[in-house]
Amino acid sequence: MLRAMRRWIAGLAVWASATVCRADEARPPWFPPTAAALLAEAERVRETNRRLDALAELLRHTDAPPVLAGLGLPAEDTQDAWGEPFGYEAGPEGVRLWSKRAGAERLVPRRAPRECSPLPDERILDAAEMQAALNDTSLLMRQCRVIPILEAGRFAGVKLAGIRRDSLAARAGLCNGDVLLAVDDREPATPDAALEILGQLRAARDVRLRLRRGGAEGTLTVRW
Repeated sequence: MLRAMRRWIAGLAVWASATVCRADEARPPWFPPTAAALLAEAERVRETNRRLDALAELLRHTDAPPVLAGLGLPAEDTQDAWGEPFGYEAGPEGVRLWSKRAGAERLVPRRAPRECSPLPDERILDAAEMQAALNDTSLLMRQCRVIPILEAGRFAGVKLAGIRRDSLAARAGLCNGDVLLAVDDREPATPDAALEILGQLRAARDVRLRLRRGGAEGTLTVRW
């Protein structure tokens, strides 16, 4: 009986050893990454750092929102080259941005928000700069964000946010939180309509903007 049990255990050991060998043979061999794959990965790291630098530069000129989505940027500008969203943390010292995949991080020191004075009656801008903005309204869109305002289910204007301190919009007297109600006494029905109205001012030399700031409405005339 003891002799038979020993033979059974020996046979089981041989079977287990053969099974392991067959599993090892079935496992595909490991190959080191190719030079092309390493170059592609390095390019993704460079692109991710470029996007982080661009985002950090934007935050140096705007009031940082509590969450990254508050900047209203395209998804590509707020994620790394692998398609993963950037880490974002707004604290008392500033804003921390990072990409785990690229091992990169940026710290943007917090700046005091730009205080908005009472709405001015008039501002005068450089004619060439204003004309360039009117010829390409996408330039204006990159300098500030517009957020549609609905009242009783109807479009009631656009709220301005993310205005860069050195932007044309800031020099025109506009502030974050301003609500644009009308352009040259025309009330746009949609945000796109507001841009269309601005685009129609290429031959003009001034524009009247009816704005609401801090609960009070007023008219700002911008000349160029």
